[in-house]
Order: sequence, then C-alpha cells, then structure tokens
Amino acid sequence: MFKLAFLYLGAAVLLPNSVFGLWPIPRNLQLGTTFLKLASSFDVEINFNDAPQDLLDAVNRTKVYLETDGLRRLVVGRGQNDSTAIAQALELSHLTISLSSTIAPRSIAEEAILPLGTRSESYSLSIPRVTYTYQAPVKIVNDTPAFPFSVADIERTLDAMSWVKINMFHWHVVDSQSFPLDIPRFPELAAKGAYSSNEIYSAADVNDIVSYAGARGIDVLVEIDTPGHTAAIADSHPEHIACNQASPWSQFANEPPAGQLRLASAATTKFTTELIYSIAKTVPSTLFGTGGDELNTNCYTQDAQTQADLSSSGRTLEQALSLFVQSTHKSLAALGKTPVVWEEMVLEHNVTLPETAVVMVWISSQHAASVAAENYHIVHAPSDYFYLDCGAGEWIGQDPTGRNSWCDPFKTWQKSYTFDPFANLTEAQKPFVLGGQQLLWTEQSSSENLDSIVWPRAASSAEAASTPDIRDSAQPTETQPHAQTATVGVWIDAGSRAETDKTNGTAHFLEHMAFKGTNRRSQHSLELEVENIGAHLNAYTSREQTVYYAKSFRKDVPVAVDIISDILQNSRLDNAAIERERDVILREQEEVDKQLEEVVFDHLHAVAFQGQPLGRTILGPTANIMSIKRDDLASYIKTNYTADRMVLVGTGGVEHEELVKLAERHFATLPVSPKPIPLGRLSHPKTNFVGSEVRIRNDEIPTANIAIAVEGVGWSSPDYFPMMVMQSIFGNWDRALGASPLLSSRLSHIISSNNLANSFMSFSTSYSDTGLWGIYLVSENLLNLDDLMHFTLREWTRMSIAPTEVEVERAKSQLKAGLLLGLDGTTAVAEDIGRQLVTSGKRLTPQQIESAVDAVTVDEIKRVAQKYLWDKDFALAATGNIEGLLDYNRLRADMSSMIY
Repeated sequence: MFKLAFLYLGAAVLLPNSVFGLWPIPRNLQLGTTFLKLASSFDVEINFNDAPQDLLDAVNRTKVYLETDGLRRLVVGRGQNDSTAIAQALELSHLTISLSSTIAPRSIAEEAILPLGTRSESYSLSIPRVTYTYQAPVKIVNDTPAFPFSVADIERTLDAMSWVKINMFHWHVVDSQSFPLDIPRFPELAAKGAYSSNEIYSAADVNDIVSYAGARGIDVLVEIDTPGHTAAIADSHPEHIACNQASPWSQFANEPPAGQLRLASAATTKFTTELIYSIAKTVPSTLFGTGGDELNTNCYTQDAQTQADLSSSGRTLEQALSLFVQSTHKSLAALGKTPVVWEEMVLEHNVTLPETAVVMVWISSQHAASVAAENYHIVHAPSDYFYLDCGAGEWIGQDPTGRNSWCDPFKTWQKSYTFDPFANLTEAQKPFVLGGQQLLWTEQSSSENLDSIVWPRAASSAEAASTPDIRDSAQPTETQPHAQTATVGVWIDAGSRAETDKTNGTAHFLEHMAFKGTNRRSQHSLELEVENIGAHLNAYTSREQTVYYAKSFRKDVPVAVDIISDILQNSRLDNAAIERERDVILREQEEVDKQLEEVVFDHLHAVAFQGQPLGRTILGPTANIMSIKRDDLASYIKTNYTADRMVLVGTGGVEHEELVKLAERHFATLPVSPKPIPLGRLSHPKTNFVGSEVRIRNDEIPTANIAIAVEGVGWSSPDYFPMMVMQSIFGNWDRALGASPLLSSRLSHIISSNNLANSFMSFSTSYSDTGLWGIYLVSENLLNLDDLMHFTLREWTRMSIAPTEVEVERAKSQLKAGLLLGLDGTTAVAEDIGRQLVTSGKRLTPQQIESAVDAVTVDEIKRVAQKYLWDKDFALAATGNIEGLLDYNRLRADMSSMIY
C-alpha cells in the first residue's frame, strides 16, 4: 500500500493568478515584468559556513536536473515565438542561499524528522522582481507486504514526492500476506514470513531508504499493523496467532489470509511490545504506526486460547485490547515517539490512547468530526476521496464479471480537490487536523504499474494539501468562446454580518453610494460612460456578501473592470450625496416593511440567531440609517474591502488570462487584512441557533403569515445537498397559481385537499457556518391553523422514518432542474461562481452539483432528518391574524410524536 499523506494548512485565494509551471501552486506569487534565463555558467552559492552535506548534495542534484532537463513544448511549433523573449532576457548567473538568522544551520534530514507542527516550513526565493513563497508540511505512506517494491522503486517515489513537496513517507511495511522486514532481534519473522529471501528489506535497505528520504526533506514513518493483519507472523510464531488460515476467511478477517495476534495473552503482548520497540528504535522519526484497523472480534470468540486467557484474567475482550495497545504505546513513549493508529481504536473500541496520539480516519470522511470530538489529532485518509486502488475491480476470488471493488468508484484527481479537511469541525477542533493521506493498497500493484497508479493523482493531493483553497475549481472565470457579452464583478466576503449593532446598515448604505461618483469620475460622468458602452451596472448587499458587477459587450470588459475597481477603491462619499441617499434608504425601508414575507423572515433571523450578527437586518434600524456618517462608510471600506476578502469573477466573453491582467492592473494596490483568513474559512465566531419565537398579532391583516425553521447547514457542509433534496421534497405550492396537488408534494396534497392554506414555500437557506431549514405558510383559514401546523410538522417527522423512493427521486430531478436552469446567462453563472468562492473557497461545477444531488439516497434523507429535524427545537416568526396558532411547546411536541 502506498499512502500519500499531506498536512492541510490554509491560504487565501486573492485575485486570480496566471498559469505557470509551478507545482504545487504557490501560496503567494508576485510577478515582475522581466524575463530571466539561466546563464551557461549558472551556479548556486551557499553563503554561510558549515553547510550540511545533504544541502550540498541537494544543490548538486538540482544543478544536474537543470543541465539535463529534456522537457520541451508539448506541441511542435508552440515555442516558435519564444526565441525573441529568450534572446532579450537578462541572464541569471547565480542564486545565493543564506540564513535569515544567527541560528546554526540544521541538516535537511534533521529538519525532516522534527515533530509535526514544529518544523520551519516557510521558504522564499527572491530573484529581481519575482517572489515565490511556499508553506506546507506534507506526508506520504507506502505499504509493501502485498507486493514488496524494490528499494529503487521506493527511492524513485521519494524523488517524485520531494518535487511536489510531500514531506512524509508512511511505510506500512508488513501485513497479512507477508512479513518482508528483517529485524535483527527477530530474524525468523522475515526468514519464514516473507514471500522469498529475495523479497526482504534488510536493515541496510531500511537505513538507505530513511537516509535517501531524509536528504530530500522527507520523514519516514514505519507502521507495524497490530493486532489484526498479522497472519504472516504465524509462519514463525504460530503460538501468537489466533484463527491462523481459518476458513472461510471472510468470517475471521476482512481480507485473506485470516490471522490476528492473541491480544489477551501476556506472552503475545510481551512479544509484540518487544517487536515494536526493536523496530522503532532503528528509525529516527518521532512517529510510529501501530495499526489497529479491521479487528475481527469473531476470530477471538472462536479462538479457544484467547477465551481461556480472558477467563483466567477476568477481563473482557475490549479491556484486553486496551491493555495490549497501552503496552505497545508505552514502549514507544520510552523512545520519545508518538503512536499513530487507525480510527477503529477510537470509534469502535474506545481504547485509551495518549493525548498526543495521531488517528488516521479512513473508513469515511464523515468520521473525522467524531475523532476530533475525542480531542485526538487527525490525519485524513478517507476511502471516499483518497484510495488510489479503487475502481480497479475486486481482487479477491475468480469472478469473471469484473465486479466492482468495495470502495468504487475510481478516485480521480478532480475528486482530491473537492476534499474539505475542515468539514464538520468547529474552530476549536481545526488545529487537530495534521494532514491527509492518499493511499494505494498494492494487492494489484507492482513495479510495472506503480508510477501510473500513483502519479499524477498523488501530486494533485499534494497541491490540495499545501494550498487547499484551490480544491474543486477555484478559477473565477468561465469563458463562453462565442459569447458577445460578458459579466464581470467583484464578490466581497463582507455584508451586514460584518457590522456591529451600532453600525448595522452601513454595508447596505455603502452599496447605495457606489454609483454616486469617484475621485476620477463624477456621478454624471460615470452614468454617461456606462450608457455609452451599453453596459448594465449593479450592486447588492446580503448578510454575508457585497457584490458589484457589470454586464457589457465583450470588447468593453476592460472598461467595465476599470469602472468597478474605481468604485471600490475611489468612491468620493460626498456628504451631500450621503444625505440624499439617506432619504432613499428610509423610503426603501418603508416599502420593505409593507412586504409581510420580508418582515417575517427578518424576524425569523432575529429569533433564530438572537444577539448575533446573522440576526440583524440588512437595511439596519431606522436610528442607524439616520446616524450613519461618511467616516462610518470609510471605516467599513478600510476594514472589509481588502484583497484577501475579494474575488474578481468573469463569465461569457472574457478569457481567464485577460481577466488576470485586468486584475493585476486595477487591483494590485488593494491592501490585505492584518491577519488574512482564507476564503471559505470562518472569520467570525460560530453562530449559535436559538429555539424561540416571536409573534406579532395584527387582526387587521386577513391572513396568518408563519415561518418555522430548524437549524440548517452551512454552504460547505457535507449535508448541504441532502438538506436541499429534503427541502425539494416539500417544494412550493400556491393556490392562486392553480397548481395541482397531485403534481407536487404530499404536503401540498394535504393542504389543498383540506383548504388549510393559501400557499407555502419551503426553504433551505445556508450561510458560511449555519443555516435555516423550514417553511413559510400563508393562510386565511384562521380556524384551522392548528391542523395546518400539525400536518406540516407530521410530514417533517415522516422524513426521519418513511421518505419514499418516488418522492426522493422526483425531488432530485426538480432540484437539479432548478439549480442548472438557474445558470442560464452570464450574470447567473457569475453569481454562482462568486458566491461559491466567497462562501466556501471553492466552486463546484454544474457536473459536480448534479453528481452530488444524484448521490442522495432515501437513507441519506432519513439520516439528515433524524439529525436536524427529529425532536429538535425550532425558531418561529409569525404575524397577522394568528390568534389560532398553538403555543410553542404544543408545536414542539409535534417534532417527535409521529410514529409511522
């Protein structure tokens, strides 16, 4: 098995960068305008004394690569225009490596084995007008018992790892099939447990691999998987193995051959502890893997020796397992090493581990949050994202049909980029994430296909690890080659949520000031310029975003970007204009207050998110609108209109390269926040949902207007699409539109057949860290409001128990149609890209969205309903003629009382 593991650290995607031959993509890249070429005498100079030998070796290797590089243009003739640039380029004669402090230099190998989180992994390369900075500790893993790769295979892989900045090699060196590791203290294990004498890693081989890796800045973490996956030990020590070669193997192991260490035996525990100690002391890494996956309890139930040992000790199997693991971990502690285990030790067996233990999450990406809840460090290795051998068919048996493997489908490089290492984790839990692994189990791999299976997918994961912000498609441009119009705009990660109680309404007020003139353009000049090119200019504010965009002809995109940048950076904020807009906003507020739906939803946010930014309105209270001054607007711009919180988006008739150049020209001087936070990461405390209500009775209104919602999910939640599908099951219904109840949901049939409401609208509203999932009901049947609420909540609770296949599939089709048809036109696509990049730091393509919706099943609907609906508190806001609306506690009882 090869496991490629990476540490995920954040970095902001600011404005789009051009495409360069740099891998992984730098976190920060500033470009000059002068081309450089290497002189024929190019050299690398080391400008300090006592340079470590492995640094000298690394310099020499690099020079050899440069001198012998045979890469050329992929397409013949593509480089014909390079000659002029090369001829005129300045020559770079040398680079100088120097120390930025007085600390004595440390060798690359010494740095490689420092504990995770303590390494100095920030490097910079400075050439005239060009800076490249890279920050990312990264890790890789290799398991060799299924097929013992040669030392040359492993060293070739280590070379590739170093080139893509992977900094750890996790060597899963033994397993059920063979024991190919020669241990001087236990020579019989390899002598009898390896495939042959030619397929053994000697102590010298191990030392060579560790040294080779260290010289390239790569640590080697060795894993001896225990107590399961140890059948190969039986060839030399049958007394320590339960269920050796038991048949049928599927009843005693997850893969053949069966065989597990007799963990309840004192002799076996002593043997295993000495074995691990003997190996761990020979390798320099501060980490050592002790395994713990796929333990088969039936094996121990059927093993007479284990049952006798348990009986004599008076322990349960779980207690014996805990003592076994603690014994092996004490031997590692004596060597100053940290144990690394698989997730079952925490989630299935609840073994007591050291606080410093590292847990590898592999069964499902959904399990990471459960491990983090136990306060253990995490290395992501989820089979639903990072298993390289998936999709190659089942390797066990002789099935001629090519039946799929258990972890299908094939994990593409695109899939790697969609992984979010912080999904479902709180801010306090995110520091537990140390890295991620891309794994290759080698039952169907050998030297012949190793490279093609591992690369380039592992490189994609390396890039996703070092710069996770580029996962999915972070490119803010979608070009339509034949489009004659384009939409360009700036999406800003700041809306009313970025305000305080005192300044609430500032973001919206500022939006109104957007087109009132800049230091370069008067209001009249601005309006005239927009009209002259036939463009459409607009802006809006939401709770989490502010957006400025323009739609223009293709040829006028440069002018449109110039206007938007001018508005963002040079707005005049004239006091007279501020006073005029104040009156406009007050009139707008009066109109909003007449729209019952808007009023109810503002109240719903206020009670659901009491005393928190999401609970405020976008327009702000009247007192704030009356008091906002120029200084308030300028302060909001200075605080929130920063490069790290903006995305420039272009769709339609605009090329990505063109947009990059425009960004560099017009936004290069934008300031950056003092403490920038990557897009998609929370820049504020997590919002708390409050189950409560507000009722504003007004009998002059002929209808009851009611919104009820439970806490929903954020944009990046893995439950986002299941919640959307569940919302689509309920859908919308309006009697005035003549909608047939038979063409919609069961709820619409119940409501229409019994004349319980005029209309309803289900919703699933998401924000960066939370959301609201619920329904808005309007009814003039004031005597039956209790029935309306009863049947609505009964349908909600039914989702926890009995959603049907038919309604789930229909909802998926309706949702896909709505989402994809909503991307009709360049402005709609720009909205989609901008919103996704700002809220989650990534963009799912329409194809990925369709796949995500298709993946939702009936069981998924049951799961999310049980998680978010069943017996949960809700927020309720109601206005109008609502005397007949039952009290909160009576409605709350309906959230769990329905049995199907």
